[in-house]
Amino acid sequence: MSSRREQILRIPSRLECLREVREWVERETRTLGLASDPSRDLALCVHEAVSNAIVHGNRLDARKEVVIEFQTWEDRVEVRVRDEGGGYDSTAMLDKLHLQGDNADGSGRGLLIILRLMDEVHFLAGGREIVLVKYLTSPPKPPR
Repeated sequence: MSSRREQILRIPSRLECLREVREWVERETRTLGLASDPSRDLALCVHEAVSNAIVHGNRLDARKEVVIEFQTWEDRVEVRVRDEGGGYDSTAMLDKLHLQGDNADGSGRGLLIILRLMDEVHFLAGGREIVLVKYLTSPPKPPR
């Protein structure tokens, strides 16, 4: 399946840039004609992922960039958020979140939101990149 469209946004690691990111994602989802609920879910999850990249990944170092790639396919939207930080053990973080459940502390709530609202979430590059997937149709059934 080939990509229909790809847009890239690069921002410095400053929290003030989050509004620009949210507006950019909302414009991209409007271009797709995405329904309001999936559009809001995607905008919220990208906001959380970029916020984590700025604060936890790049440690608010404005000299470091966060790169957001918005890709549309026939059946889904994929958003990749990549920082220049040292990465983290995503498996350990996910285990911690599953143990805490809805009682996750402030630093884990954004990731919990992402895991609940996205159809797929992938952690790459040693925790320096997260891929958020939202299907435009029903998600494929997992293999048995």
